[in-house]
Amino acid sequence: KLKAIFNVESNFMDNMDYDYCFKKGIHVLATSPVFAQPVAEMALGLTLSIARSIHIAHSDFKNTKEKYGGKISHENFLLKNKTFGLIGFGDLATSLLPLIKPFSNNILAYDPLVPNLAIKKLGVKPTNLKNLLKKSEIIYVLASITSSSEGMIDSAKLKLIKPKATLVLMSRAAIINFKDLFRFLKRKKNYAAIDVFPIEPFPKNDPLRKLDNVIFSPHRAGALDEAFKEMGRIVIEDMHLILKGLPPRLCKIAKKETIKNLKPQSVNFN
Repeated sequence: KLKAIFNVESNFMDNMDYDYCFKKGIHVLATSPVFAQPVAEMALGLTLSIARSIHIAHSDFKNTKEKYGGKISHENFLLKNKTFGLIGFGDLATSLLPLIKPFSNNILAYDPLVPNLAIKKLGVKPTNLKNLLKKSEIIYVLASITSSSEGMIDSAKLKLIKPKATLVLMSRAAIINFKDLFRFLKRKKNYAAIDVFPIEPFPKNDPLRKLDNVIFSPHRAGALDEAFKEMGRIVIEDMHLILKGLPPRLCKIAKKETIKNLKPQSVNFN
């Protein structure tokens, strides 16, 4: 009589017999859509902080070392007319899109799981990963972890990124080789914002922490009270639909064609 399983951690974990669920018509659902808007807004906030040294100016002021005028702004930049790159074009990217479109229409996207036509319909140019890394000045990593995306941004890919370009990591840490990322950021005049890490809590002695060209966020982009309450609401609404014999509409549905390729990471601290 089981109708549905809701994963409120919002990842499709390898913790059940998906084939059996598909065979028996049991919906396997995740509440991940509720995090799209909070993560998108945090991504924009981190980008603006990097662009205008907001976090640095605030810290200086608190420590009575503030520098007035343009003394810390010589490497600042506008978001206007920049080329944005979206790695992954799912819920996170489509929520971020209306937030960055007022700044620029030069937006590239890479997602092998999304048809080019679907990307073009939203006014975004589909491209391959190498071209996106070469052309973009602000790069958002928003993709899910799959067997093909794990570790796909390594030293060879990072070398393609323009000098002074900004990398904003908001989805899954396993997409990037963090050792390569540290070496890249240490050597190059680039910027990064990081909300997710391969080990959480992140080791206190990791040298990445000491880099001045990185802004850190301890996996809190989606951790919003409003989002947690919205999880409950969409579960209840989808339960009502399922009990009426209708398909769920609000939670993300596990699909047999892609579920075996996903490699989610469990969240130990919340």
